[in-house]
Amino acid sequence: MTIKALILNCTLKRSSEKSNTLALVEEVPIFFNGKDIETEILNKHGLLK
Repeated sequence: MTIKALILNCTLKRSSEKSNTLALVEEVPIFFNGKDIETEILNKHGLLK
């Protein structure tokens, strides 16, 4: 059975620089890789992955 994880990025940073929140959010799918967990990332602009 595959578990699904939705990761919400609610950073308030407006600049084009990568936020610390985004850097952390991008690590979650790597951590779950190989553990039969499907991930999606959602931010204020919509679905990323």
